[in-house]
Amino acid sequence: MKACFNQPWPEHPALKDQFRLFALGFLTLFLELALIRYLGGTVWNMGYFPNLVLIAVFVGMGVGFIFRRLVEGARSERLYALSPLVLLLLILVVNLKRFSVPGFQSFEGNLNGELFFTDTGAQPASGPFIFLFMFLAVITLFALVSQRTAQYFARMRPLRAYTMDILGSCCGILAFMGMSFLWAPAFAWFVATAVLFQAGLEGGSR
Repeated sequence: MKACFNQPWPEHPALKDQFRLFALGFLTLFLELALIRYLGGTVWNMGYFPNLVLIAVFVGMGVGFIFRRLVEGARSERLYALSPLVLLLLILVVNLKRFSVPGFQSFEGNLNGELFFTDTGAQPASGPFIFLFMFLAVITLFALVSQRTAQYFARMRPLRAYTMDILGSCCGILAFMGMSFLWAPAFAWFVATAVLFQAGLEGGSR
């Protein structure tokens, strides 16, 4: 791990860096669960295939960590600042187009003998390109967030970094569970993410 980051770690990493890593872990898991729920309930038939969103999330996280060396310093913060815009664009397109999973536009779907039955008030938009846009938007969103997370990972020892990241992730899961228990609407989920996005911005390049 040390060879991967190729830099010495401070004995006592700054508290602000630890907090931001915690907050980014919180954001990542909270946003992941929010998108699984939101896209599953908005994209017709996506509820049958939640792992498609999960795959896009994992690919995006991997891309962010792999290429974090290319976007250090102020460039990392500028790219991270684009992530709320990518999320907003994704939400707008999904709401305006109301599209479906390709191959599952009809009332009945059949996948290797498994039948899927759904209904909708209007025929959703079809075609692979708009679905591909959604998939790539999720990948891009999590790549932008994860490259920022990787910057903070590089500033502290692996055990401390993983501890803060996992604590934040667990808290993000619990927070989303709490909002779901309270029947909070999707609007509230994304307002919460807007607040969380600030964690990786303030003073991140210093």
